[in-house]
Amino acid sequence: MFFLTYVKSERAGGLRVTLPDFNLYTMALAVVEIPDRLQGVIADEYKGKVPRSSRLEDLQDDPRFHDGWWLWLNIDVDQVGHRRGPRVAKRVTKQ
Repeated sequence: MFFLTYVKSERAGGLRVTLPDFNLYTMALAVVEIPDRLQGVIADEYKGKVPRSSRLEDLQDDPRFHDGWWLWLNIDVDQVGHRRGPRVAKRVTKQ
């Protein structure tokens, strides 16, 4: 499903990437990393139903989103709402 993604360069370096519809953000060092970073933050942090995708017209004048740019990204939301259990390290025992 396609979602608007807001990208802004940080003064300290890197990119701050925001998914307004999910109320989530992440950091990336390069644009090519953005899709994987977003999938990771959704899998690790998002709880709830898949939101509706916003329209650019509804977000472009929002003061939170200035001095950056918008991307329209296809985000895999098939696993949203079907969170995996806690990540547990398995102990290997010698026999």
